[in-house]
Amino acid sequence: MKLPLMISENLDKISEEHWKKYYDLPQGEWNRKIEEGLWRRTQEFNTRRQSGWKNLDDKRRRMIHYLHTYDLVNNELGTKDLALIETYVWIHLCFPSSEINEYSNNIREALIKGDWLKDLDYIDEKGSHEVYLKDSLNYKLSFLDSHPEDIKQNRIYPEDYCILELTITSSNFKVPSEIQKKPWDVFNKGQRKRDFRGKPIIVDDLKDVLDYFPAQVELGCGPSIEAGIPALNFLHDVYYVTDKKENKFILGAKEDKLAYDIALNTENIYKLFTTMYKSCFFAEPTRFHKILKLFTDKNLIVGPIITNNFDGLPLKLGLEENYVRRYEEQHIIPEINFHPEAKSLIVIGSHADRRKIHAAARNSGKKLLYIDPEGYFINDIFKEYQLEDPQDGDIIFKETSVNAFDKILEKLVSEKIINDEEVANLMK
Repeated sequence: MKLPLMISENLDKISEEHWKKYYDLPQGEWNRKIEEGLWRRTQEFNTRRQSGWKNLDDKRRRMIHYLHTYDLVNNELGTKDLALIETYVWIHLCFPSSEINEYSNNIREALIKGDWLKDLDYIDEKGSHEVYLKDSLNYKLSFLDSHPEDIKQNRIYPEDYCILELTITSSNFKVPSEIQKKPWDVFNKGQRKRDFRGKPIIVDDLKDVLDYFPAQVELGCGPSIEAGIPALNFLHDVYYVTDKKENKFILGAKEDKLAYDIALNTENIYKLFTTMYKSCFFAEPTRFHKILKLFTDKNLIVGPIITNNFDGLPLKLGLEENYVRRYEEQHIIPEINFHPEAKSLIVIGSHADRRKIHAAARNSGKKLLYIDPEGYFINDIFKEYQLEDPQDGDIIFKETSVNAFDKILEKLVSEKIINDEEVANLMK
C-alpha cells in the first residue's frame, strides 16, 4: 500500500475551507488531523464474564494503539484530495507460548501471501525481531519473554507466557517515546471500575423545562449517530476488540484477525480504518444541532459545548467546543470551568465515563438532566443500555436527542421564548 492513500478525491471548496478553518490549526491541545484509538483487554477476576477468566493462570492480555494522520494533498486536476498520509498501529499480545506461536505463524503466512518482503538489512543480534517491507509500510514483529513495563510494575505472569508485539508504521515514521508510553500509562492505572447508579427520576415529558435554562451541554455519540456517523462500537468490529453479539473480549488467534488482515489485505483494511474519520469529516449538522445553535443564540445554552465526539459538527455551526475525550484514567476528565449562568448540565447521548464532570457539576450546584433513550435497536429489537452514573435526584428524559430537543423547542415556543419565524428558519 502506497501513501498517501486517497480516501476522498476532488474536494469541493466548502470542504477545503472547512479543513483550513478547523484542521490546519490544532484546536487547543487536540490535533484534529490525527485519529487515535486505544484499547486494553485483559483476563482478570473483574472481567471474567467478558474475558473467560477462570483461575489465576488466566492472564491473557491484548492492547491496541493506533494513530492515523490525514491531510489534504494536491492532485493532477488542481484540486485537493483527503488522504491518509501517515500511520502507526501497535498491537501487544501476552499469551501462552503455544498461542503466540499460532499468532506468529498465521501472521508470517499472511505476510508471504500479501507480498511483503523481509528486510534483510535489519540487524538483530538477539534474533527477537523481524521486519517486513511493502511499498510505504514497515511491519515489525518483536518477541519478548517478558516486558520491561511488567518488570517495573512487578507483574508476574505464568512461566509459559510470552509476548508478541506488532508495529505497523509508515516507512519514515519514528515512534515518539510518549506514544510508546501512553498505552502502558493507561494499563498501569488498572481496569476501569463501574460507577454505581443512584435513583434518578425518569420522566416522559419536561413540563418544568424552563427550570433547566440557561444550561450547559455535554454531547455524547447519540447526536453523531443521528448524523449518519458510525457508533464507536463500529471500531470494536474493525479492530477486533469485542464480540458485540456475545459481549466478550476478543482474545486469541482464531477470533483476532487484526494483524493478519493488515498483512494480507493491507489496502482494504486501511480503507476500512479510515471510515470513521471520513464519515466525521463529511457529516452535516442535523436538525438537533441546528436547534442547539438556536438555543445558544437565545442564550438558553451557555458556555462551550462539552463534547466526547471528534466529528466537530457543532464547529460547523460556529459553536465553541471543549473536547474531553481522554484515554488515561487519571486524566480521564480535564478540569471543567462551568459557565456561571448555567443552572444545569444537560448530558445528551453520552455513555462514556464522564462521572467526574457530572460530579463537579453537582458540586457546583447544577442540576443534571440526561437525555438518552437508554437503549438502541438491533434488527427492530430494542436492546436496553442503561446509563451508568445518574445519581439520586438527577433527571433522565428517555428520548433521542432530536426528539427531545423538538419537544423542548415546542415548549419554548408555547412560552413565547422562541417565535415561529425562528423555528421556520431552522432548516434553511
